[in-house]
Amino acid sequence: MSTLQSSNRIEPRLIIPSTKHDTSDNNPDTIIIAKLYTIREAITDRVEMHKNICEQRCQWNTMLLTSINCITLAAATITAIAITSTSPIFGLKLCSTLMYFAVTCMLVLLNQLQPSQLAEEQRNASRLFRNLLNQIDTTLSIGQPVSNSGVKMAMLSVLALDKAYPLPIIGTMLDKFPYIIEPAVWWPQQQRQTNSKIVLYDNRDDCDGWNGELEEEMRQTKSKIVNENRGDCNGWNGKLEEEMSRTNSKIVNENRDDCNGWNRKLEEDMREVAKILEKKDQEEYIRLATKALNLNKFLAVLGPVLTGLATIGSALVGSSRSWVDMIGVVPGALACIVNTMQHGGQVGMVFEMYRSNAGFFKYMKESIESNLMEKDVNKRENGEVFEMKLALKLGRSLCELRELANSYSSCKIEELDEFASKLF
Repeated sequence: MSTLQSSNRIEPRLIIPSTKHDTSDNNPDTIIIAKLYTIREAITDRVEMHKNICEQRCQWNTMLLTSINCITLAAATITAIAITSTSPIFGLKLCSTLMYFAVTCMLVLLNQLQPSQLAEEQRNASRLFRNLLNQIDTTLSIGQPVSNSGVKMAMLSVLALDKAYPLPIIGTMLDKFPYIIEPAVWWPQQQRQTNSKIVLYDNRDDCDGWNGELEEEMRQTKSKIVNENRGDCNGWNGKLEEEMSRTNSKIVNENRDDCNGWNRKLEEDMREVAKILEKKDQEEYIRLATKALNLNKFLAVLGPVLTGLATIGSALVGSSRSWVDMIGVVPGALACIVNTMQHGGQVGMVFEMYRSNAGFFKYMKESIESNLMEKDVNKRENGEVFEMKLALKLGRSLCELRELANSYSSCKIEELDEFASKLF
């Protein structure tokens, strides 16, 4: 009986939900959507990772700053006691000297890592990954057709973000004190297609004095001579045909109706806005980032120098000269002030914020240029949607954005006091 009961007993099983997408029908659209969902899952995981590491590095900054300041003040207090003490002070001197030396080493490491800047990098990465995640969700929700090139671009965007904001510290950490300040770049750089015909001509070897470039010049010269000198045919000749073609093209471009939301006026406005973004906003934030970096460099050197002086001063306490005794106390107190200004004020975070803002304006400028470089208007992003997106990202209404472009076109950029962005 017991054997029968044991055989009929149902063993509990752990049911794990499957994350596989059904692609058994081998439908190309289904496979593309499955790839997009796979990228979405990877982005969701990265958002959580960068968020957790941001919190961790914020805690690093707080705990290390508090610990270093406490040890420094304790060492300064022990040194002051040793100065005023009449009993043997060797133990006090040794204790304060070791504490100052440990603080100096910790401070050098802290200034190299810049935890506040590390946290800002992860904060930016988390925000940008969420932005990419929202774009994918929007594409999936509205049922917009997705091609393999769209999936490839989404994957390249993920990899570009991984490169711009690396998670590890050892080996791949961004330089905290760069020699040249450049805007942050977190998007895949578009490879401009080169005319294969020109490349072939430029790289081909000479053959009996001829090369591709010379051949092309001869063809153009021949065509020009034929068009200008050929006889009239019913009042028409090559030169008149060329002039009429240019005139017709100009009239069509000036008076054409909107095509995919784009027209000649919108293209001109976008070009003006791109110039303002590059010459005003981007350069301004590079200038501010330079100031923040210089301040951070000065404080990063000053802090360890002060604690190093305090280390030497504490070791020399008890000498006949009173000013030597003061070196063991005063630099320690000043070092606490410097550390609080640098890491409590999060100067490294301010530098990274300015650098990211400059990168944002560079991204907007390149977005405008990439749309305008596309000759086929139907392959561009819809002009009305793009204009609205640009206005919202710059904190402006559509009217304000157009007024900005008009004001720039009517004056020199040096005379323009207004920036493109009103958000920051």
